[in-house]
Amino acid sequence: MKFITEPEIYEILGKVGLPVVRHKVFHSVDSLDWNYFPAIVKPVVRKPIHKTEAGGVIECSDDRAVK
Repeated sequence: MKFITEPEIYEILGKVGLPVVRHKVFHSVDSLDWNYFPAIVKPVVRKPIHKTEAGGVIECSDDRAVK
C-alpha cells in the first residue's frame, strides 16, 4: 500500500482549486531558505505515523530555529 505524503496532498488539493498552507520541501539543511514565521518543520514520510507523537514536529519562530 502506498501512502501519499503531505506535500503530495497539497499538490492535489491545489490542482482542484482548494486553498493550501504555504509550504516548501527542503532536501538538505544547506538549502534552507524560508522567511515566513512562525513555521512548523516536520519530516516527509511514507509511513502511517503520527509525526507529533514521534517528536518530528518542531515549531520555529525564526530562520535560526529552522536551521
